[in-house]
Amino acid sequence: MKFSIALTHDCNLACRYCYAGRKFRRGMSATTAARVMDFVFRQTPARHRLGILDLGFFGGEPLLQLPLMHRLVGDIQERNREHGHPLVFHVTSNGTLLNEEILAFLRQQRIELCISIDGPPKIHDRNRPFRNGRGSFDRVSANLLLAREHLQRVQVNVVYRPGTLPHLSDTVAFLLDAGLDPINLNADIKACWDEKSVQALHEVYWQLAEQFIARYRAGHEYALNMLDNRALISRASLCAG
Repeated sequence: MKFSIALTHDCNLACRYCYAGRKFRRGMSATTAARVMDFVFRQTPARHRLGILDLGFFGGEPLLQLPLMHRLVGDIQERNREHGHPLVFHVTSNGTLLNEEILAFLRQQRIELCISIDGPPKIHDRNRPFRNGRGSFDRVSANLLLAREHLQRVQVNVVYRPGTLPHLSDTVAFLLDAGLDPINLNADIKACWDEKSVQALHEVYWQLAEQFIARYRAGHEYALNMLDNRALISRASLCAG
């Protein structure tokens, strides 16, 4: 069973495509956290046939609620003693708050890290600035290097929109050249994907496929996870309407 736990709606960035809505400057309460844990184990009873219990921490920026994450991880591990599920933890972060102490906690608890980065500086900073408007790329890229020093694996998450779509193939090449893998590509499905944008998406996917084949033949295998474009085709019909 797989669960995604939003620890907070708050965030220190002001991403232009953010879907989290109004930013409440508070995180999940202890009461809500207890109810979440009850729900998780109620939905995943002991000896469940699916076995693995997969829990992802999300936001907003979940690392703004690091003490709550500490407590939840410990409580889930303790409660799971009577259930015996293999546990998988992961967290998706904007990468700006990482430091050696946080990375040590992630490594100790075997929490897989995924950092959101949309590409080179001009692409990333276009849509992922701090609240004051300053670009976040320099902080994120520095913390990515730090994370790779401390963790066995770091995933990256890329959000693309019609305006950044023409650069997607170059973005993937940029990230691969930086040694980042796996790469998760996620379309901004709230953007207006008209028919022209959807057609461009098909062309860009061919570029990504050709790049994948070329690198594979050169002995470089990597994981590139892409969102099925059917959602965007439906979105295109709405934009046209």
